[in-house]
Amino acid sequence: MSGRSIGIISCHMSGVRVLGQLTFIPAHMKNGKEISARATIPVRRNSHRGTDRQGQPGRKDDFKLTVWGKLAEVCARSCSPGKAIDVICEPNSYLGRVFDMNGAVRTDAAGQAIEVNKVGFTVKDIVFGEESAKFIAAEIAEGKRPADWNIAGSPGSQQWKNILTQRQAAVWDGSGLFGYARVVVPQGPGIALMGAAPAAPPAGTVATGAAPLTTQVANALPAAGQPAAPVYTAPPAATATPPAATTAPATVGAGF
Repeated sequence: MSGRSIGIISCHMSGVRVLGQLTFIPAHMKNGKEISARATIPVRRNSHRGTDRQGQPGRKDDFKLTVWGKLAEVCARSCSPGKAIDVICEPNSYLGRVFDMNGAVRTDAAGQAIEVNKVGFTVKDIVFGEESAKFIAAEIAEGKRPADWNIAGSPGSQQWKNILTQRQAAVWDGSGLFGYARVVVPQGPGIALMGAAPAAPPAGTVATGAAPLTTQVANALPAAGQPAAPVYTAPPAATATPPAATTAPATVGAGF
């Protein structure tokens, strides 16, 4: 064979928006091999060209981005719904199962799972852009963000900086949520979580890990009529059993 046999492929996505909740899978060992933490980011590209599926002007394209290692943790803490991001990705093809609209794996006449060629996008670099105006308004209305958060020199501005510092310092505590991501814990033979993250508390017991991010943010804001604290302090551990639907991490089999 003459010439080059090795190629390079990359793509650039600019101004895509985070579409809903991320999925975070913590670092773990599988059959003695270290598997880095990873996050999946659903994103949408809006365009004024073409038409959508309903035939309306403006095409919408949805993608799933994969982020590995420490960057996965940063994205879980930072990618709020609707946030704009710019990314440089590496496309990768792989065989993936086909699912029906109910989430069940589709099979052929012999009962074997149907697999088709799919394309994934691994993030190599990312730039975080502006947040969604709708998300900002919701956080202010729910008391999770000072109303004057973006006014330079205001008490809320300094407090918001403290909240952001606290968010970026957060670590996964074994619950079903980490930052803006839901957590899926891999399980099966030969799989063991890395680090010292505690397991989710059994039903009927009191959680002893750090409070969820939304609770930390709420506790960082002063009550109505109270002066803003100059420095953010970590809230006490949760004192009530969290609802299982939102705090118990999901699990997946060894083949995940």
